[in-house]
Amino acid sequence: MLTIQIRNFSLVKEALSRDRIELELPEGATVGSLLTEIRKLNPEKLSGLPVRAAVNHEYAEESKILRNMDEVALIPPVSGG
Repeated sequence: MLTIQIRNFSLVKEALSRDRIELELPEGATVGSLLTEIRKLNPEKLSGLPVRAAVNHEYAEESKILRNMDEVALIPPVSGG
C-alpha cells in the first residue's frame, strides 16, 4: 500500500472541508485512480469538477504512477477578475 499526502485547494478544499488529507492506495496507483477515490468522498460536488494534480510540486498527467509518501496538490480551475 501507498500512503499519499494530499493538499486540497479552492473548490476541492470546500467540498472535503479540509485542506489536507492522507489516503492509502494500492501499489501501482496513478494520479487518475487517486482522483477517482477523491471524487468518491463527495460525488455531489466533485464528480464533474475538472481538477489538475501536481505531484511533488510538478503538474502531472493522470497516467503518472504514484510512489509512497508523494505529495499531491489538487487544483481546480480558478476564475479571476
